[in-house]
Amino acid sequence: MSKSSLEANLIYIKSNFGFIPSEIKNLENSGILFSESINKIKQIETTMYLAPNVIGEKISNKLKNVLMNNNGFKVLKNISDILDGENITSMLERVFRKT
Repeated sequence: MSKSSLEANLIYIKSNFGFIPSEIKNLENSGILFSESINKIKQIETTMYLAPNVIGEKISNKLKNVLMNNNGFKVLKNISDILDGENITSMLERVFRKT
Protein backbone atom coordinates (compact mmCIF):
# COMPACT_ATOMS: atom_id res chain seq x y z
CA MET A 1 0.00 0.00 0.00
CA SER A 2 1.43 3.35 -0.99
CA LYS A 3 1.74 6.26 1.40
CA SER A 4 -0.85 8.30 -0.52
CA SER A 5 -3.28 5.36 -0.50
CA LEU A 6 -2.76 4.92 3.24
CA GLU A 7 -3.34 8.62 3.83
CA ALA A 8 -6.52 8.54 1.74
CA ASN A 9 -7.80 5.53 3.70
CA LEU A 10 -7.06 7.20 7.03
CA ILE A 11 -8.83 10.38 5.90
CA TYR A 12 -11.85 8.30 4.85
CA ILE A 13 -11.94 6.51 8.20
CA LYS A 14 -11.52 9.72 10.20
CA SER A 15 -14.15 11.65 8.24
CA ASN A 16 -16.77 8.90 8.24
CA PHE A 17 -16.14 7.06 11.50
CA GLY A 18 -14.18 9.51 13.64
CA PHE A 19 -17.29 10.24 15.69
CA ILE A 20 -17.44 6.71 17.13
CA PRO A 21 -14.96 7.10 20.06
CA SER A 22 -16.79 10.16 21.42
CA GLU A 23 -20.16 8.40 21.05
CA ILE A 24 -18.82 5.40 22.97
CA LYS A 25 -17.68 7.74 25.75
CA ASN A 26 -21.16 9.31 25.78
CA LEU A 27 -22.74 5.85 26.08
CA GLU A 28 -20.45 5.05 29.02
CA ASN A 29 -21.69 8.12 30.89
CA SER A 30 -23.54 6.92 33.97
CA GLY A 31 -25.95 9.86 33.96
CA ILE A 32 -27.43 9.13 30.55
CA LEU A 33 -31.06 8.02 30.35
CA PHE A 34 -31.79 4.53 29.06
CA SER A 35 -33.82 5.83 26.11
CA GLU A 36 -31.04 8.31 25.24
CA SER A 37 -28.49 5.51 25.04
CA ILE A 38 -30.70 3.47 22.71
CA ASN A 39 -31.34 6.57 20.58
CA LYS A 40 -27.59 7.23 20.39
CA ILE A 41 -27.05 3.72 19.04
CA LYS A 42 -29.79 4.33 16.46
CA GLN A 43 -28.09 7.61 15.50
CA ILE A 44 -24.74 5.83 15.14
CA GLU A 45 -26.39 3.26 12.88
CA THR A 46 -27.97 6.03 10.75
CA THR A 47 -24.72 7.99 10.51
CA MET A 48 -22.77 4.90 9.50
CA TYR A 49 -25.39 4.14 6.84
CA LEU A 50 -24.50 7.47 5.22
CA ALA A 51 -20.82 6.56 4.80
CA PRO A 52 -20.09 6.51 1.07
CA ASN A 53 -18.89 3.71 -1.23
CA VAL A 54 -18.62 -0.05 -0.83
CA ILE A 55 -16.53 0.14 2.34
CA GLY A 56 -19.13 2.30 4.07
CA GLU A 57 -21.87 -0.07 2.93
CA LYS A 58 -20.00 -3.11 4.29
CA ILE A 59 -19.37 -1.47 7.65
CA SER A 60 -22.97 -0.27 7.89
CA ASN A 61 -24.27 -3.74 7.02
CA LYS A 62 -21.96 -5.32 9.60
CA LEU A 63 -23.29 -3.06 12.37
CA LYS A 64 -26.86 -3.68 11.24
CA ASN A 65 -26.33 -7.47 11.30
CA VAL A 66 -24.64 -7.36 14.71
CA LEU A 67 -27.54 -5.38 16.18
CA MET A 68 -30.18 -7.53 14.48
CA ASN A 69 -28.60 -10.74 15.79
CA ASN A 70 -28.13 -9.40 19.31
CA ASN A 71 -31.20 -10.62 21.20
CA GLY A 72 -30.28 -8.56 24.26
CA PHE A 73 -30.23 -5.38 22.20
CA LYS A 74 -33.60 -6.29 20.66
CA VAL A 75 -35.09 -6.58 24.14
CA LEU A 76 -33.54 -3.28 25.23
CA LYS A 77 -34.79 -1.58 22.06
CA ASN A 78 -38.32 -2.90 22.65
CA ILE A 79 -38.24 -1.69 26.25
CA SER A 80 -37.04 1.72 25.07
CA ASP A 81 -39.83 1.86 22.48
CA ILE A 82 -42.41 1.04 25.15
CA LEU A 83 -40.98 3.65 27.53
CA ASP A 84 -41.17 6.17 24.67
CA GLY A 85 -44.80 5.19 24.04
CA GLU A 86 -44.09 3.78 20.57
CA ASN A 87 -45.36 0.24 21.15
CA ILE A 88 -48.04 1.06 23.69
CA THR A 89 -50.96 0.24 21.37
CA SER A 90 -49.74 -3.25 20.48
CA MET A 91 -48.80 -3.92 24.10
CA LEU A 92 -52.26 -2.88 25.33
CA GLU A 93 -53.92 -5.02 22.67
CA ARG A 94 -51.99 -8.07 23.89
CA VAL A 95 -52.84 -7.36 27.53
CA PHE A 96 -56.56 -6.85 26.92
CA ARG A 97 -56.87 -9.83 24.57
CA LYS A 98 -55.70 -12.11 27.37
CA THR A 99 -58.40 -10.97 29.81
